Amino acid sequence: MGGCMEACKNGVLCDEGDGEMLGESDPCQQVCNIACPKLANSDDRECCDLSFCDAGNWCLEKIGMGKRKACYEGDSVCSEVVCAKNF
Repeated sequence: MGGCMEACKNGVLCDEGDGEMLGESDPCQQVCNIACPKLANSDDRECCDLSFCDAGNWCLEKIGMGKRKACYEGDSVCSEVVCAKNF
């Protein structure tokens, strides 16, 4: 367990995921910023559920030409956004 970003980037390759899609930038960062917000008056973050820090709960789809999608597929329902893409 190395944090949400590390878990997402080390997730399993898959074909597709469900959930709301966000636009540009790093898809892992988009989901992790919402699921693991910064604590008040600190640079530290706390995930709404530690399952976001488990690579086994992440599904990555590589589209080509640097395009990809990342989806959290764990059991947590604490974050409204669970998928993001950079295309």
